[in-house]
Amino acid sequence: MTKIRFLVVSDIHTCDEDPTTFKTPSYVSTQGAGPSGSVEPISALIKEVKREFGTVDFVVCAGDLTQQALPAGINYIASQLRLVATNLKAQNLIVINGNHDVDSRYKFNNFDPRGQLRQSLPDMPFISIPDEDISGSRVNHLEYFAEHLSMRTFGSVRIVAIDSAAFHGAGKPETPEYLHGRISPIMLRALEEKLQADNGQYDVNILLCHHHPLNNNLPGEIDSSEMDGGSALLEILDSGGFGDWFVIHGHKHRPRLRYAPGEVAPPVILSAASLSAQLADAQNRSPNQFHVVTFDLDLAKSLSFSMAGSVQSWSWVPGSGWYPASTDGLPSRAGFGFRGEPRSLATKLAATLKSVSPPRAFWEWAEVTALHPEVNALMPKSLEQVLSILENEHGLQPGRNSRQEVCQLGVPSNG
Repeated sequence: MTKIRFLVVSDIHTCDEDPTTFKTPSYVSTQGAGPSGSVEPISALIKEVKREFGTVDFVVCAGDLTQQALPAGINYIASQLRLVATNLKAQNLIVINGNHDVDSRYKFNNFDPRGQLRQSLPDMPFISIPDEDISGSRVNHLEYFAEHLSMRTFGSVRIVAIDSAAFHGAGKPETPEYLHGRISPIMLRALEEKLQADNGQYDVNILLCHHHPLNNNLPGEIDSSEMDGGSALLEILDSGGFGDWFVIHGHKHRPRLRYAPGEVAPPVILSAASLSAQLADAQNRSPNQFHVVTFDLDLAKSLSFSMAGSVQSWSWVPGSGWYPASTDGLPSRAGFGFRGEPRSLATKLAATLKSVSPPRAFWEWAEVTALHPEVNALMPKSLEQVLSILENEHGLQPGRNSRQEVCQLGVPSNG
Protein backbone atom coordinates (compact mmCIF):
# COMPACT_ATOMS: atom_id res chain seq x y z
CA MET A 1 0.00 0.00 0.00
CA THR A 2 1.84 3.10 -1.23
CA LYS A 3 -0.91 5.57 -0.34
CA ILE A 4 -2.92 5.60 2.88
CA ARG A 5 -6.07 7.73 2.95
CA PHE A 6 -8.06 9.16 5.85
CA LEU A 7 -11.45 10.80 5.46
CA VAL A 8 -11.62 13.47 8.16
CA VAL A 9 -14.85 15.03 9.46
CA SER A 10 -15.35 17.07 12.60
CA ASP A 11 -17.80 19.24 14.53
CA ILE A 12 -20.96 17.87 12.95
CA HIS A 13 -23.24 19.23 15.71
CA THR A 14 -26.14 16.96 14.74
CA CYS A 15 -29.45 18.53 15.73
CA ASP A 16 -33.11 17.43 15.70
CA GLU A 17 -34.48 20.46 13.85
CA ASP A 18 -35.27 21.20 10.21
CA PRO A 19 -31.76 21.49 8.70
CA THR A 20 -32.91 23.83 5.94
CA THR A 21 -33.87 26.70 8.25
CA PHE A 22 -31.44 29.51 8.99
CA LYS A 23 -31.55 29.19 12.79
CA THR A 24 -30.86 25.47 13.06
CA PRO A 25 -27.45 24.60 14.59
CA SER A 26 -26.41 22.19 11.83
CA TYR A 27 -27.09 21.03 8.28
CA VAL A 28 -27.00 17.47 9.66
CA SER A 29 -30.20 16.58 11.49
CA THR A 30 -32.06 13.55 12.77
CA GLN A 31 -34.69 14.68 10.23
CA GLY A 32 -32.32 13.78 7.39
CA ALA A 33 -32.82 16.12 4.45
CA GLY A 34 -35.75 17.82 6.19
CA PRO A 35 -39.31 18.39 4.97
CA SER A 36 -38.16 20.00 1.71
CA GLY A 37 -36.07 16.97 0.71
CA SER A 38 -32.96 19.11 0.16
CA VAL A 39 -29.46 17.71 -0.43
CA GLU A 40 -28.21 16.01 2.73
CA PRO A 41 -24.50 16.40 3.67
CA ILE A 42 -23.70 12.84 4.76
CA SER A 43 -25.11 11.01 1.75
CA ALA A 44 -23.65 13.67 -0.56
CA LEU A 45 -20.24 13.20 1.10
CA ILE A 46 -20.32 9.45 0.45
CA LYS A 47 -21.08 10.04 -3.23
CA GLU A 48 -18.33 12.65 -3.60
CA VAL A 49 -15.62 10.57 -1.93
CA LYS A 50 -16.66 7.47 -3.89
CA ARG A 51 -16.48 9.44 -7.12
CA GLU A 52 -13.04 10.84 -6.36
CA PHE A 53 -11.30 7.91 -4.62
CA GLY A 54 -13.59 4.89 -4.61
CA THR A 55 -12.50 3.89 -1.12
CA VAL A 56 -10.54 5.22 1.86
CA ASP A 57 -8.52 3.33 4.44
CA PHE A 58 -9.86 5.08 7.56
CA VAL A 59 -12.74 7.37 8.50
CA VAL A 60 -11.97 9.77 11.35
CA CYS A 61 -14.27 12.08 13.33
CA ALA A 62 -12.64 14.61 15.66
CA GLY A 63 -15.60 15.17 17.98
CA ASP A 64 -18.69 17.30 18.55
CA LEU A 65 -20.93 14.66 17.03
CA THR A 66 -24.04 16.41 18.28
CA GLN A 67 -25.28 19.72 19.66
CA GLN A 68 -25.34 20.17 23.44
CA ALA A 69 -25.23 16.42 24.21
CA LEU A 70 -28.52 15.68 22.41
CA PRO A 71 -29.07 11.91 22.84
CA ALA A 72 -31.00 11.54 19.57
CA GLY A 73 -28.20 13.38 17.78
CA ILE A 74 -25.53 10.99 19.11
CA ASN A 75 -27.61 7.95 18.15
CA TYR A 76 -28.29 9.28 14.65
CA ILE A 77 -24.76 10.33 13.74
CA ALA A 78 -23.28 7.12 15.19
CA SER A 79 -25.29 5.14 12.65
CA GLN A 80 -24.51 7.61 9.86
CA LEU A 81 -20.75 7.45 10.46
CA ARG A 82 -20.88 3.66 10.39
CA LEU A 83 -22.70 3.96 7.07
CA VAL A 84 -19.95 6.23 5.72
CA ALA A 85 -17.20 3.83 6.77
CA THR A 86 -19.03 0.82 5.38
CA ASN A 87 -19.81 2.44 2.02
CA LEU A 88 -16.21 3.59 1.61
CA LYS A 89 -14.85 0.17 2.66
CA ALA A 90 -12.71 1.67 5.44
CA GLN A 91 -10.61 -0.60 7.65
CA ASN A 92 -11.84 1.19 10.74
CA LEU A 93 -13.93 4.12 11.95
CA ILE A 94 -12.21 6.22 14.61
CA VAL A 95 -14.49 8.54 16.59
CA ILE A 96 -13.70 10.65 19.63
CA ASN A 97 -15.99 12.94 21.58
CA GLY A 98 -15.91 16.70 21.81
CA ASN A 99 -17.20 19.03 24.49
CA HIS A 100 -20.70 19.05 22.94
CA ASP A 101 -20.93 15.27 23.30
CA VAL A 102 -20.49 15.36 27.07
CA ASP A 103 -23.58 16.28 29.13
CA SER A 104 -21.46 18.49 31.38
CA ARG A 105 -24.46 20.62 32.38
CA TYR A 106 -26.51 17.51 33.20
CA LYS A 107 -29.31 18.41 30.85
CA PHE A 108 -30.26 14.81 30.00
CA ASN A 109 -28.60 12.84 32.81
CA ASN A 110 -28.34 13.68 36.50
CA PHE A 111 -25.11 11.81 37.23
CA ASP A 112 -23.34 10.42 34.12
CA PRO A 113 -22.30 13.02 31.53
CA ARG A 114 -20.82 10.30 29.24
CA GLY A 115 -23.56 7.72 29.58
CA GLN A 116 -25.21 8.41 26.24
CA LEU A 117 -21.89 8.30 24.41
CA ARG A 118 -21.06 4.87 25.83
CA GLN A 119 -24.51 3.54 25.10
CA SER A 120 -24.61 4.77 21.49
CA LEU A 121 -20.96 3.97 20.73
CA PRO A 122 -20.03 0.95 22.87
CA ASP A 123 -16.79 0.39 20.97
CA MET A 124 -15.53 3.95 20.46
CA PRO A 125 -12.96 5.29 19.74
CA PHE A 126 -12.03 2.41 17.36
CA ILE A 127 -15.45 1.47 16.09
CA SER A 128 -16.18 -1.89 14.58
CA ILE A 129 -17.66 -1.96 11.12
CA PRO A 130 -19.36 -4.99 9.52
CA ASP A 131 -17.42 -8.25 9.72
CA GLU A 132 -14.94 -6.93 12.29
CA ASP A 133 -14.52 -8.56 15.70
CA ILE A 134 -15.74 -6.14 18.39
CA SER A 135 -13.59 -7.60 21.17
CA GLY A 136 -10.46 -5.59 20.36
CA SER A 137 -12.43 -2.38 20.04
CA ARG A 138 -14.11 -3.04 23.38
CA VAL A 139 -10.74 -3.19 25.14
CA ASN A 140 -9.81 0.17 23.60
CA HIS A 141 -13.22 1.55 24.63
CA LEU A 142 -12.66 0.70 28.28
CA GLU A 143 -9.13 2.10 28.14
CA TYR A 144 -10.35 5.33 26.49
CA PHE A 145 -12.95 6.00 29.19
CA ALA A 146 -10.70 4.91 32.07
CA GLU A 147 -7.41 6.54 31.05
CA HIS A 148 -8.89 9.12 28.63
CA LEU A 149 -6.67 7.91 25.79
CA SER A 150 -6.14 4.75 23.79
CA MET A 151 -3.71 3.54 21.15
CA ARG A 152 -4.23 0.98 18.39
CA THR A 153 -2.19 -0.17 15.41
CA PHE A 154 -3.35 -1.24 11.98
CA GLY A 155 -0.36 -2.72 10.19
CA SER A 156 1.96 0.20 9.39
CA VAL A 157 -0.47 2.76 10.89
CA ARG A 158 -0.52 3.76 14.56
CA ILE A 159 -3.37 5.87 15.94
CA VAL A 160 -3.69 7.50 19.36
CA ALA A 161 -7.12 8.78 20.39
CA ILE A 162 -7.26 11.35 23.22
CA ASP A 163 -10.31 12.61 25.10
CA SER A 164 -9.49 16.28 25.60
CA ALA A 165 -12.94 16.80 27.18
CA ALA A 166 -12.32 14.07 29.76
CA PHE A 167 -12.84 16.34 32.75
CA HIS A 168 -15.90 18.20 31.49
CA GLY A 169 -18.67 17.91 34.06
CA ALA A 170 -16.10 18.23 36.86
CA GLY A 171 -13.86 20.98 38.23
CA LYS A 172 -14.52 23.93 40.49
CA PRO A 173 -17.62 26.01 39.66
CA GLU A 174 -15.66 29.26 39.45
CA THR A 175 -13.43 27.83 36.71
CA PRO A 176 -15.68 25.55 34.64
CA GLU A 177 -13.71 22.74 33.05
CA TYR A 178 -16.07 22.71 30.05
CA LEU A 179 -14.64 26.01 28.83
CA HIS A 180 -11.42 24.42 27.58
CA GLY A 181 -9.69 21.17 26.71
CA ARG A 182 -7.17 19.34 28.86
CA ILE A 183 -4.58 16.58 28.76
CA SER A 184 -3.57 16.01 32.37
CA PRO A 185 -0.10 15.11 33.69
CA ILE A 186 -1.32 11.55 34.33
CA MET A 187 -2.56 11.31 30.74
CA LEU A 188 0.76 12.64 29.43
CA ARG A 189 2.69 10.06 31.43
CA ALA A 190 0.39 7.29 30.21
CA LEU A 191 0.88 8.35 26.60
CA GLU A 192 4.67 8.46 26.95
CA GLU A 193 4.70 5.04 28.60
CA LYS A 194 2.58 3.54 25.81
CA LEU A 195 4.88 4.96 23.16
CA GLN A 196 8.01 3.80 24.97
CA ALA A 197 6.58 0.28 25.27
CA ASP A 198 5.77 0.08 21.55
CA ASN A 199 8.80 -0.99 19.52
CA GLY A 200 6.98 -1.09 16.19
CA GLN A 201 7.98 0.88 13.09
CA TYR A 202 5.14 2.78 11.44
CA ASP A 203 4.71 4.63 8.17
CA VAL A 204 1.94 6.78 9.63
CA ASN A 205 1.42 8.04 13.20
CA ILE A 206 -1.88 9.82 13.89
CA LEU A 207 -2.90 11.60 17.08
CA LEU A 208 -6.59 12.48 17.22
CA CYS A 209 -8.01 14.94 19.74
CA HIS A 210 -10.88 17.42 19.82
CA HIS A 211 -9.40 20.60 21.31
CA HIS A 212 -6.50 22.41 19.69
CA PRO A 213 -3.14 21.70 21.35
CA LEU A 214 -1.74 24.86 19.74
CA ASN A 215 -3.34 28.30 19.64
CA ASN A 216 -5.57 28.65 16.58
CA ASN A 217 -6.86 32.19 17.11
CA LEU A 218 -7.26 34.99 14.63
CA PRO A 219 -5.19 38.15 15.32
CA GLY A 220 -6.82 39.99 18.21
CA GLU A 221 -9.15 37.11 19.04
CA ILE A 222 -9.53 36.17 22.70
CA ASP A 223 -10.19 32.48 23.22
CA SER A 224 -9.33 30.28 26.19
CA SER A 225 -10.57 26.91 24.90
CA GLU A 226 -7.09 25.69 23.90
CA MET A 227 -6.07 22.35 25.38
CA ASP A 228 -4.40 22.75 28.77
CA GLY A 229 -1.24 20.64 28.50
CA GLY A 230 -1.20 20.89 24.72
CA SER A 231 2.35 22.23 24.55
CA ALA A 232 3.61 19.32 26.68
CA LEU A 233 1.79 16.90 24.36
CA LEU A 234 3.47 18.39 21.30
CA GLU A 235 6.88 18.20 23.01
CA ILE A 236 6.42 14.44 23.47
CA LEU A 237 5.56 14.02 19.80
CA ASP A 238 8.49 16.26 18.80
CA SER A 239 11.01 14.23 20.80
CA GLY A 240 12.07 12.18 17.77
CA GLY A 241 11.96 8.92 19.68
CA PHE A 242 8.44 7.94 18.62
CA GLY A 243 8.43 8.63 14.90
CA ASP A 244 6.87 11.53 13.02
CA TRP A 245 3.31 12.55 13.85
CA PHE A 246 0.26 14.00 12.17
CA VAL A 247 -2.19 15.62 14.63
CA ILE A 248 -5.87 16.00 13.74
CA HIS A 249 -8.20 18.11 15.89
CA GLY A 250 -11.46 20.02 15.62
CA HIS A 251 -13.32 22.38 17.98
CA LYS A 252 -12.55 25.81 16.52
CA HIS A 253 -14.29 25.21 13.16
CA ARG A 254 -11.30 26.95 11.60
CA PRO A 255 -9.49 24.81 9.00
CA ARG A 256 -5.74 25.18 8.96
CA LEU A 257 -2.65 23.12 8.08
CA ARG A 258 0.72 23.88 9.67
CA TYR A 259 3.76 22.52 11.44
CA ALA A 260 3.92 22.68 15.22
CA PRO A 261 6.92 24.44 16.74
CA GLY A 262 9.68 22.04 17.70
CA GLU A 263 13.34 21.11 17.51
CA VAL A 264 13.52 17.47 16.37
CA ALA A 265 10.36 16.22 14.66
CA PRO A 266 7.65 18.91 14.84
CA PRO A 267 4.25 17.31 14.10
CA VAL A 268 2.00 18.34 11.25
CA ILE A 269 -1.27 19.77 12.63
CA LEU A 270 -4.54 19.63 10.70
CA SER A 271 -7.18 21.86 12.28
CA ALA A 272 -10.31 20.38 10.74
CA ALA A 273 -13.25 22.48 9.62
CA SER A 274 -16.77 21.95 10.89
CA LEU A 275 -18.57 19.56 8.59
CA SER A 276 -21.98 21.11 9.04
CA ALA A 277 -22.37 23.71 11.80
CA GLN A 278 -24.45 26.61 10.49
CA LEU A 279 -22.45 29.71 9.59
CA ALA A 280 -24.72 31.72 11.90
CA ASP A 281 -22.46 30.37 14.65
CA ALA A 282 -20.22 33.33 15.46
CA GLN A 283 -17.21 31.04 15.95
CA ASN A 284 -17.63 29.43 12.53
CA ARG A 285 -16.15 32.05 10.23
CA SER A 286 -14.91 29.50 7.73
CA PRO A 287 -16.89 27.34 5.33
CA ASN A 288 -18.13 23.87 6.17
CA GLN A 289 -15.60 21.39 4.84
CA PHE A 290 -14.49 17.79 4.96
CA HIS A 291 -10.94 16.67 4.25
CA VAL A 292 -9.18 13.65 2.76
CA VAL A 293 -5.61 13.21 4.02
CA THR A 294 -3.37 11.09 1.79
CA PHE A 295 0.00 9.83 3.01
CA ASP A 296 2.13 9.18 -0.07
CA LEU A 297 4.74 6.66 1.05
CA ASP A 298 6.50 6.55 -2.33
CA LEU A 299 6.80 10.34 -2.50
CA ALA A 300 8.24 10.51 1.01
CA LYS A 301 10.76 7.78 0.21
CA SER A 302 11.83 9.29 -3.11
CA LEU A 303 12.46 12.68 -1.49
CA SER A 304 13.97 11.24 1.71
CA PHE A 305 11.21 12.97 3.70
CA SER A 306 9.96 11.47 6.95
CA MET A 307 6.39 12.11 5.83
CA ALA A 308 4.75 13.53 2.70
CA GLY A 309 1.28 13.79 1.28
CA SER A 310 -1.72 15.98 0.71
CA VAL A 311 -4.90 17.30 2.30
CA GLN A 312 -7.77 17.71 -0.15
CA SER A 313 -10.84 19.65 0.95
CA TRP A 314 -14.43 20.08 -0.18
CA SER A 315 -16.80 22.90 0.84
CA TRP A 316 -20.54 22.67 1.42
CA VAL A 317 -22.99 24.76 -0.60
CA PRO A 318 -26.40 24.52 1.13
CA GLY A 319 -29.07 23.06 -1.10
CA SER A 320 -26.50 22.13 -3.75
CA GLY A 321 -23.84 19.81 -2.32
CA TRP A 322 -20.07 19.42 -1.90
CA TYR A 323 -17.59 21.11 -4.25
CA PRO A 324 -13.78 21.24 -4.31
CA ALA A 325 -12.76 24.09 -2.00
CA SER A 326 -11.74 27.44 -3.45
CA THR A 327 -10.53 30.55 -1.66
CA ASP A 328 -12.01 30.15 1.84
CA GLY A 329 -10.91 27.64 4.45
CA LEU A 330 -8.34 25.12 3.28
CA PRO A 331 -7.76 25.05 -0.50
CA SER A 332 -8.86 22.14 -2.66
CA ARG A 333 -5.37 20.68 -2.30
CA ALA A 334 -2.57 21.36 0.16
CA GLY A 335 0.65 19.46 0.62
CA PHE A 336 2.75 18.59 3.64
CA GLY A 337 6.21 17.19 4.19
CA PHE A 338 8.55 19.77 2.61
CA ARG A 339 10.42 21.63 5.36
CA GLY A 340 13.12 23.31 3.31
CA GLU A 341 13.64 26.93 2.28
CA PRO A 342 10.99 28.15 -0.22
CA ARG A 343 13.45 30.55 -1.87
CA SER A 344 15.90 27.76 -2.59
CA LEU A 345 13.15 25.65 -4.14
CA ALA A 346 11.90 28.57 -6.24
CA THR A 347 15.42 29.17 -7.55
CA LYS A 348 15.76 25.50 -8.54
CA LEU A 349 12.38 25.57 -10.28
CA ALA A 350 13.22 28.71 -12.25
CA ALA A 351 16.59 27.32 -13.32
CA THR A 352 14.98 24.09 -14.55
CA LEU A 353 12.17 25.76 -16.49
CA LYS A 354 14.39 28.39 -18.12
CA SER A 355 17.10 25.95 -19.16
CA VAL A 356 14.92 24.02 -21.58
CA SER A 357 15.81 24.44 -25.26
CA PRO A 358 14.02 25.58 -27.29
CA PRO A 359 12.40 27.93 -24.74
CA ARG A 360 8.76 27.31 -23.88
CA ALA A 361 6.02 29.91 -23.48
CA PHE A 362 4.40 28.10 -20.56
CA TRP A 363 4.46 24.96 -18.46
CA GLU A 364 1.48 23.00 -17.21
CA TRP A 365 1.61 22.73 -13.42
CA ALA A 366 1.51 18.92 -13.65
CA GLU A 367 4.72 19.10 -15.72
CA VAL A 368 6.36 21.29 -13.07
CA THR A 369 5.47 18.92 -10.24
CA ALA A 370 6.70 15.95 -12.29
CA LEU A 371 10.11 17.62 -12.62
CA HIS A 372 10.18 18.69 -8.96
CA PRO A 373 7.80 16.43 -6.97
CA GLU A 374 8.74 18.14 -3.72
CA VAL A 375 6.38 20.94 -4.82
CA ASN A 376 3.52 18.54 -4.07
CA ALA A 377 4.63 18.50 -0.43
CA LEU A 378 4.40 22.27 0.09
CA MET A 379 1.93 23.66 2.61
CA PRO A 380 -0.38 26.42 1.31
CA LYS A 381 1.59 29.43 2.58
CA SER A 382 4.90 27.94 1.44
CA LEU A 383 3.47 27.28 -2.01
CA GLU A 384 2.26 30.87 -2.28
CA GLN A 385 5.69 32.10 -1.23
CA VAL A 386 7.37 29.97 -3.91
CA LEU A 387 4.94 31.27 -6.54
CA SER A 388 5.52 34.86 -5.43
CA ILE A 389 9.31 34.46 -5.73
CA LEU A 390 8.94 32.82 -9.15
CA GLU A 391 6.83 35.73 -10.36
CA ASN A 392 8.60 38.69 -8.77
CA GLU A 393 12.21 37.55 -9.03
CA HIS A 394 12.23 35.20 -12.02
CA GLY A 395 9.38 36.53 -14.18
CA LEU A 396 7.43 33.25 -14.18
CA GLN A 397 3.74 34.11 -14.22
CA PRO A 398 1.36 31.73 -12.39
CA GLY A 399 -1.91 30.99 -14.17
CA ARG A 400 -4.88 30.03 -12.02
CA ASN A 401 -8.23 28.36 -12.58
CA SER A 402 -11.64 29.38 -11.25
CA ARG A 403 -10.84 27.87 -7.83
CA GLN A 404 -7.61 29.92 -7.70
CA GLU A 405 -5.48 26.80 -8.03
CA VAL A 406 -2.25 27.29 -9.94
CA CYS A 407 -2.51 25.39 -13.23
CA GLN A 408 0.28 26.90 -15.41
CA LEU A 409 3.50 28.88 -15.25
CA GLY A 410 4.12 31.38 -18.02
CA VAL A 411 7.73 31.91 -19.09
CA PRO A 412 8.90 35.41 -20.14
CA SER A 413 9.81 35.76 -23.81
CA ASN A 414 13.41 36.66 -22.93
CA GLY A 415 13.68 33.64 -20.64
